[in-house]
Amino acid sequence: MRNPLQLFFRDLMTMRNHGTAAREQLATVYMQALLGQEPPPFDQSVMHTLLYHG
Repeated sequence: MRNPLQLFFRDLMTMRNHGTAAREQLATVYMQALLGQEPPPFDQSVMHTLLYHG
């Protein structure tokens, strides 16, 4: 990739979709699972990254 704009966009998307970008939401779901609570309903319209739903 030689286009600087394409490199910039790729880097932004990588940061946005990284798991640590959603640490608070993931921690909530993890704690609910540990406490035996039902997970939140899956709603594809609120997908924020490729790694989690919140």
